[in-house]
Parts: sequence; structure tokens; C-alpha cells
Amino acid sequence: MFAGPRPLTERGISVILPAWNEEANIEDTVYAVIGTLQYVAPNFEVIVVDDGSTDRTSEIADALAATDARVRVIHNRPNRGYGGALAAGFAAAEKELLFFMDSDGQFDINDIQRLILPYEAGDAEVILGYRAHRADPPLRKLNALAWKRLVSLLFGLQVRDIDCAFKLIPTRLMRTAAVESTGAMINTEFLAKFARMGVTMHQVPVNHYPRAKGTATGANIGVIFRAFRELFGLAQKLRTWSPDASDDDRNPPMTPNQATLTESYRACLTHRAMVRSTAYSQPTRPLPVPMDVNETRIQTFSTLPKRFSAVQTLTRPQAIVLVTLVLGWAAGLALWGAPLLIGTVAAVTLVYLSDLLITTWLAARTLNHSPEIHVDDVVVNALAGAAWPSYTILCPLYRETEVVPQFLGAMRALDYPADKLEILFLTEADDQATRLALLAMDLPPHFQVVTVPDGELRTKPRACNYGLLRAKGEYVVIYDAEDIPDPLQLKKAVLAFANYGEDLACVQAKLNFYNPHQNLLTP
Repeated sequence: MFAGPRPLTERGISVILPAWNEEANIEDTVYAVIGTLQYVAPNFEVIVVDDGSTDRTSEIADALAATDARVRVIHNRPNRGYGGALAAGFAAAEKELLFFMDSDGQFDINDIQRLILPYEAGDAEVILGYRAHRADPPLRKLNALAWKRLVSLLFGLQVRDIDCAFKLIPTRLMRTAAVESTGAMINTEFLAKFARMGVTMHQVPVNHYPRAKGTATGANIGVIFRAFRELFGLAQKLRTWSPDASDDDRNPPMTPNQATLTESYRACLTHRAMVRSTAYSQPTRPLPVPMDVNETRIQTFSTLPKRFSAVQTLTRPQAIVLVTLVLGWAAGLALWGAPLLIGTVAAVTLVYLSDLLITTWLAARTLNHSPEIHVDDVVVNALAGAAWPSYTILCPLYRETEVVPQFLGAMRALDYPADKLEILFLTEADDQATRLALLAMDLPPHFQVVTVPDGELRTKPRACNYGLLRAKGEYVVIYDAEDIPDPLQLKKAVLAFANYGEDLACVQAKLNFYNPHQNLLTP
């Protein structure tokens, strides 16, 4: 019986297809990928990243995913740029290898064999395609040549076709590179970081064809200006960048101070684990009694008394005082008129100026003494086998089907022992779409989909209160659906608590943005 050709690799491959307004090409591209990889590398997944398309790309991609479980769709809303689309795909990837190409039909997926063969032969860790005969207009070719020379000069990269969207990369290396670019600089960023890491790279020619359908966007003047802005910003950032590798051979050697700090943290974690084993027990959390608010029974799932809850804006004494002040001011206005108005404006202005002075003073203090807690990545990585405490992650979601793949990718990327993690996806009773999207993603055992009982005041705090009733972790953290946390964030938070002892009750993570160059509002 004929069994068909033998696959070139048994390794899993995540195929990333960024797409913006590619309704004319996306279906053919996905079918071509499936048709080739089912024979060449049968352990694969296809991740289409719809980057805020305004045409039918999203609809077509969703229809493809509905008919083939190997196809997933990530919806970036709003558009996050080419780099943002690739980064979302990288974060969601679940296979050993990453491969990406554009969805515009200008590449031949059959050429992936040219990348797999040298990778399996051990020629290099990363295999890069370059366009043997670039099928673009002359002006675009000229722009690309000038861009390549400039990038090579700034970063010292000896790569023939830096931005060729046809590359095969181990997923672990891309995680280590931790790309931040959201635009045209994403290829330059991870290649420059690979060079810093000592990663070996091999280059092979691939075919390139004229665009038959759709419209190209790379030559857009806005894209070009953003690329130059990112270029020099990246050059400045990479001067101090060092890899945060997870494997020992890529970790830089530890300094004596780092070694001492590592052992101190390890001893602290071990001691706390011993204390937990003898003193810590999971408290029993009965379901809180519903509150009566304006003759309505409301279940907030909070154990706090009603007077401490936001469901009641003012207590009776507060309301009496407020009404008395308003009536007194109104009576004074009737008696004194304009002088009272002038005095009121002066008092409000004085309060505003006082607030401004206090804010300025606090800002000046932070310039001399930052309250930020710095935890060295090298130290965190050296504590891989330490006695980490248990965590519960609360993820309140409501009508978030489009970002489910990206969010799950971010949760999977967290560097924390799975047996110490409990991740609760809190969905509302009437949000079956988000719940089904989560359940369709083949979740690991420590990922749990929780349905919050229906009720009035459907809010995020209410959902989190319900999650807290089920939480088993010693620490708790809340992530929103659009969050992509630092993979080491949970461990760093534990070490921050270790630095400050029992008096520290909360650690606030510093907010960063993965789409800072999208528009004037996002920097």
C-alpha cells in the first residue's frame, strides 16, 4: 500500500500569516500552506493574524478556521502594524519551530522545503530565505537596496535580504529575543539580537512573484517615515540589550553580586515554602450574602460589608452632610451673591494650585529616587528550580473572542511552574461566544474556564470577586484580555515581595505598550 512521501521533518511548525486587507489572497494562501505542509511537515498549525483589516479578510479567515482545526485566527483590533501582527503570531505559536511568510501570494510555500532541509541537516539554528529575483517595481527595489545598506551599516548584519518574509526560526529563540518592534523593523530587531546571542544563520534563495491581487502597503510614505524613526530608536536600544535566555548556554556569566543575590533569594523561597507547608491552609470561602440596594437584591460576591462596597455611592451620614453643604452654599449665595461666588472660585483655584504643587513635588522626588523595583533577569533565570509559591491568575473576559488566541499565547508564554499555576478565565453567563472560543483551544489542565453567575451590575470587579472565591493560589494577579505580560513577571513579583517582607501587600507592574507607534495617541 502506498503511504505517500516521507515528511521532511517530524518537528512541529507554527506558520504565521500576517494579513491586512488580503481578502483576494488569504484563502488561496492558507489552502496552499495546508496542501504543502500536510506532506512536508504534518505536525503544523496555521495562525492567520488579521491586522485590523477593513475588508473581508477577517470573515474569510474565520470561515477557514471553522472548517479546519489546524487553522487559528488572531484579530488585532485596531491595526498594530506589520511587526505587531508578527509579534501576535509569535506569542500564540505552540510548535517547536516558527515559520512566517506574507499572505499576498508573492511567495511559494513549496520553497519551505529549502529551509527545512538545511535545518534538519544541522547547518544552522536559523534558516533565512532571500528573494533570488525580487519581483517588485524598480523604485521599490531601489528603496530596499538603500535600506539594506543603512541597516547593515548600523547593525553589522551580513544578511542578503533582511526583510524577506520567509524565515524558519526555533520558537525558543524568538521568545528569548523578546521583540518589541511593531513596524518594519521587526526583522532587523530579531536578527540583530540573534547576532548578539551568537545564533548561527544560514541563507537560501527562494522564489518571488509579482503581486497578482490586492494592494501593497510597504512603500506607503507613512510606513517609510515610521520605519526610519524605529530604525534609530532600535539602534540606540540595542547598545545595551543582552539576551534573557532560558537555557544555561545562553545566559551571560553571573557576577559575584548576582550569585550572592541568587542564593539569598533561593534561601528565602525555601524558608517560605517550609513555613507554608506547616502554617498555610486554604481558607473556606462561603458564598457571600446578596446585598439590598434600592430595594433590589444584588450579588456582588464580595465579603466586604455594604458600606465598603461601590454599589452604594454615599452612606446616609455622607448624604446628609453633602445636602447640608449644598443648601448652605445656596442660602449664602442668596444673601451675599457675587462676593460668595468670587470666594468660591478663589477656594477652588487654591485647591487646584495646591494639587499641582504636590504633584510637581512628587514628580521631582521620583527623578532622584525611583520607586521601581528592579529584579535582574539573570538572577531570575538562575532560580529556575527554586521553591516558587502558587499563583492564581484572574482573567475577566467579556465578548473578547477576537483576542482569545493572542491572550492564550501570552498566558502560555509565562515562565512559571505549571503545577504552581491556576489560570481562571472568568466569562459572563451570557457570553457563550468567548467561552466556546476558549474551550476550542485545547487548554492545559491549569487553564480553567469559569462561568460567572448571571446577575445585576455585571462588572469586572464582580467577576474578579467570584474568581477570588475559587482562587487557590497564595498570590493573585489580574490580567486583561489585551495584556501581554513579561514572561518573567510572576517570578519578579515574588522576589519583589521577598525584598520587602510581610509589610508589602501589593506590587503594581509598570505599564508598557506594544503598539507605541500606531498613532498619535499610543506613544
